[in-house]
This record gives sequence, C-alpha cells and structure tokens, in this order.
Amino acid sequence: AWPVEAGPLQQNPHMHLLEACLALYEASGEARFAEAADRLLTLFERHLYDDRSGTLAEFFDRDWRRLPDAASGVVRVEPGHQFEWCWLLHEAHRLLGRDLRDAARRLHGFALRAGTDAATGLVFDSVGADASQPDRATRLWPQTEAIRAHLVVGGADSGAVVERLVNALMRRFLLPAPPGTWLDHTGPAGEARVDRIPASSLYHLQGACAALQGAVAAQR
Repeated sequence: AWPVEAGPLQQNPHMHLLEACLALYEASGEARFAEAADRLLTLFERHLYDDRSGTLAEFFDRDWRRLPDAASGVVRVEPGHQFEWCWLLHEAHRLLGRDLRDAARRLHGFALRAGTDAATGLVFDSVGADASQPDRATRLWPQTEAIRAHLVVGGADSGAVVERLVNALMRRFLLPAPPGTWLDHTGPAGEARVDRIPASSLYHLQGACAALQGAVAAQR
C-alpha cells in the first residue's frame, strides 16, 4: 500500500497482479503490461521463491526476509499458492518467453509431496517450508489450482492424478452442498468449517473447468 502500512509484506497480491498483467497483455498486446509482468517475475525470482527448498512463503518483513508463523515458529507455505504460481509461471513462459519452468516444477513437486494428502489426494491448507506440521484442513480453491498445475506440468501419471483430484473435489466440496453451491472449507474428516459460500471460489472453479476443457480439446 501507499502510503506504507504497518504489517508484513505478502506474496498474494503480487501473484494476482501478475495474473492480471498477463491477461491484459494477452488481450491487448501492449508492452506496458508485459513489462509490469516481467518486474513481478523478477520479484518472485529474487525474493518470493526459495530455490533451496522449492517453496514460496506467504509473509515477509520489509527486507523480504521470510517471517515464521507466530504460533508454530516455522515458515508456513500454502500448497494451493505453490500450485497457482506453477500455472502462472507456465503462462509467463507461453506469453512472454520468460522461462521459470524449473521453479514451477519445484513448486509443484513440493506441494504434491508435502502439501497433498496421500490418502485422499486433497491439498492441505498449509505446511511448513521444511515439510513439517501440515494443516490437514482443506479449502476448495487449492484443489482447483492443483488441477491447473498438474495439467501444465504433465507427466506419465498426470491424467490419473487429475482424475483422482476431480473426483475428490466433487465428493468433498460440491456434492454435499445444495445444487449450484459448494462447501468452501472442510476439516480433516470432511466436516464443514464454514456457514457461508464465498464468491471467490467461483473464480477458481471456472479456471479449473476452463483448463480441463482445454486439455480435453487438445486430445481430440
């Protein structure tokens, strides 16, 4: 914010600003949007992403040092955002030629390995950057971002991984809710943790559906 506000710096607004700049560049072809996106990719590369662990932190101090969680004492990462950045980095390569696909692969790998429930295929809310202390609650939107990331990363078993995740998303978040609505947040056993339906989930659902439709069309 300007003027500067108190509190930590966050990666999330920069991620969505990058998404907007890429979309605006694709729609308009105007160089100013490509240049803005390129600056955000440099921010990601220099400060947001840690190559040693293959993780993306959420909160930083004013010098872009990662801030640990006050309760747990560890730097926490959100696997859903790891997947979302993975997809965006592939979009940046497609639109701008900026190649950060190795970082995308490592973000995807960590989120899949440390941030996904092996039993259900669902994506955890958060996990330590050292792969410790997973929060096994799950929201709807990380599942949709994982679908998009799995589709762009590919691999021999990506189809099976996506199919399993789509089925888990339907069973956990969509089918238990009234038609046309969804559960947004559930506990480890699948219990609902919310009494409202945030509209932001619709954006994530639409993105996953568009990616799935594109994948199906490409196979025809």
